[in-house]
Amino acid sequence: MKQPTPNLHHRGPAGRRTWRHLFLLAAGLLLAGCEINEPAMPTFETTLTIPLGVERVELREAVEDEDYIDIENDGSLSFTVQGDPDTLGFDFELSADIGSQTIEEGLGEFEIAASAPIDYSFLLGDIWAPASGMSGMSAPVPAFPIDVQSDPEDVPGIDSAVLTQGQVVITLDNQLPVPVSADSGPQQIQVTLEDPATGDAFATLVFPSIPSNSSSTQSADLTGVTLPGSMRVRLSGGSPGSGGAWTPIDGTDSVNIHAGYQNLRVSSATAPIGPQSFETSFTTELPADYAISSAEISQGSVDLRLRNGMPVPCQAVLTWQHLRDEQGQPLSQSFQLAA
Repeated sequence: MKQPTPNLHHRGPAGRRTWRHLFLLAAGLLLAGCEINEPAMPTFETTLTIPLGVERVELREAVEDEDYIDIENDGSLSFTVQGDPDTLGFDFELSADIGSQTIEEGLGEFEIAASAPIDYSFLLGDIWAPASGMSGMSAPVPAFPIDVQSDPEDVPGIDSAVLTQGQVVITLDNQLPVPVSADSGPQQIQVTLEDPATGDAFATLVFPSIPSNSSSTQSADLTGVTLPGSMRVRLSGGSPGSGGAWTPIDGTDSVNIHAGYQNLRVSSATAPIGPQSFETSFTTELPADYAISSAEISQGSVDLRLRNGMPVPCQAVLTWQHLRDEQGQPLSQSFQLAA
């Protein structure tokens, strides 16, 4: 059976009031979930800086109240810290390869001990032949020439020496009964030192007039002389005699020569050499781009090769003045080198 379909119809004023109430109720419910403020204009903040002037402050004034800052004369700042300072370590590798250098130094000029004095003696009979048969007699002694030569005598302690400095000192002691030499002229005595191996003279000394039983001392410079290992003396000049006076004659009367050396420095020598010392120094520049004022070396080595070219042993002491050990002393190493 077919059911009838209900029909809803809204008519008249009563129906309109019902819908109006529903709309008002819905609007009230919506307004209940909102907050309504009063309308206001938007706001923002702005900071405006207005310069009032420029003030200049010196650095010294700026730090004068700071006890831990000092200004040095060059304008740098020094900071003082009280208490235990911290150690700041940099762990990086800084290497420096320095090229090799060859340094050669010789002994150079050096001193040798002066030899013992050498004595020479010339008898009156050797100088003036007639005196040989007149010993013990008195007679006038005429003027006579002198030209005698000694036998060679070894120079003690020297085989040969090239002198860069030195003197020979000769004392002529006249024990004859008459004067010898003169202040000038052919009778003036000359003492000549000769190398007997070659006959070459290496020093000549001139003496003034020397009375009987008197002596005179003269010296000569030996710079540049090659001193031989043996030496002979030539005595030349003359005597004015006794001037006609009777004079006792003794055959043992003599002219004696005393020769000695002093202040001998040599460039080379064959002779006993005493202790000698010499020193030299050199610097090694680091590369220009190594701007290092100081550094602590963690590892490294110096390769050295020392050779002694002298015929005598020596001790070599190498000192690096600018390398310091843990005690602050210059690094030094000693080496004993055979001849």
